[in-house]
Amino acid sequence: PVSGSLPVVAMVRQQGVLTLLELQSKLKKEPDAYREDFMGQLRHFESNLQVFELRPSEDSKRFSELLTFISQTAPLYGSAAKHIPQLLMKLVEKHTSSLNPKMRRQIVMALTLMRNRDFVPAEVLLPFLFKLFKQHDKEMRKHIVSHIINDIKRLNTKTKNQKVNGILQTFMYKVLEEDDATAAQYSLVVLVDLYRRRLWTSDHTVNIIAKAVFSKHSKIVMVALKFFLGKYAKVSVEEAERQEEQGGITDSQVGKERREQMFKFKKGAKKTGARRKAMQKGIKAIESKRNKEEMFDTLFPAMEVLFDPQSFAERLFSTLQKSHERFELRLLMMHVLAKCVSCHQLIVMNFYPYLERYMEPYSRDVTQILMIAIESVHNMVPPEFCQPLMMTIANHFVNDKAEPDTITVGLNTVREMCRRQPLLMTEDFLHDISEYKAFKKDKGVSMAAKSVIYQYRELH
Repeated sequence: PVSGSLPVVAMVRQQGVLTLLELQSKLKKEPDAYREDFMGQLRHFESNLQVFELRPSEDSKRFSELLTFISQTAPLYGSAAKHIPQLLMKLVEKHTSSLNPKMRRQIVMALTLMRNRDFVPAEVLLPFLFKLFKQHDKEMRKHIVSHIINDIKRLNTKTKNQKVNGILQTFMYKVLEEDDATAAQYSLVVLVDLYRRRLWTSDHTVNIIAKAVFSKHSKIVMVALKFFLGKYAKVSVEEAERQEEQGGITDSQVGKERREQMFKFKKGAKKTGARRKAMQKGIKAIESKRNKEEMFDTLFPAMEVLFDPQSFAERLFSTLQKSHERFELRLLMMHVLAKCVSCHQLIVMNFYPYLERYMEPYSRDVTQILMIAIESVHNMVPPEFCQPLMMTIANHFVNDKAEPDTITVGLNTVREMCRRQPLLMTEDFLHDISEYKAFKKDKGVSMAAKSVIYQYRELH
């Protein structure tokens, strides 16, 4: 048998010299025959661990080799090595700030390897790994996210492991409430990805994510809002890292490309029909690409399972009113609020006057805001609440000085709002719209006007 004083990389047996790698191979084939050899290396590992604790900031090759050996072979000997995971976790917790990053990554990889062989309970290791999200080590965090998702997937493959799921969800909720933005962001990334994979689709999971909408950290708010819009199909570690590096929110690439297309059209000497069609085709391609990348089939619509949608909507609108965040984030808030109002047929009275300020033909992302206006209307809303919004759209979009495309968009928006709440339309306004039936400059305008009239003919 090998004593604790033998060199790390070799041990003498009757047949010759065995390296740790060779011993590891033999242990896996005949664990009982080499038990004494393992126990000798285990004692040697524990003594090296004590030495390493004296200088945790150094990169110890000797300790690293032993750590790899023990993580590979400890599960073969059960109770004899069951204390090793706790020793490693205590080492990381005790020397969090001073521990060598390379050694910390190796310890994490050793622990996850032992967890993959069911040598460490999930309810013990996974909360410990969540705490490590606070460390500024991208490579380690990437490994942890991957392990957590795959481990939870393995735990819930045949049947739902409610005990472990409950413990982890409670712990993740506490992490989301902490001041550490990075740890909270990664916890949210894991939650959203588990929902996307259909592993955690309970109402409790959705409502944990709903609370993240009101976080004081904008990058966490953005992830949560996109989740409710179904636009975060693959919440990757790379996306989380990119947001962290760039301070959370970046300029909308889609909006930038759309503006470039419109600028090319306006810059030309002649605004011909062919060039207009080319511009519209380019914008449509940009939108199509964005939708293809971001949208996914929501088999479990999250918005429908909110515990208290009215309180959620009112609190979100209050946050929106007070927000000084960038426009992209406020636009997402408006989208989610409109979706919530439409889904649960809520009444948020002051939301409609709030939208009026953005109802200008050349406002930023005006088409999205018009879609928000449409979605926020339903047949339970009293007409007097949203009629001023509809008339603001009509005054700014449907007039003789506006471009034909602008008039068409305005009429289509009016038609969709009235389809959701028919009582919005007045006799005088319908008469004004009928005058656009004979609009000769653009066929789209006359078709849009006729569609509004035909809609009310069908109703009456």
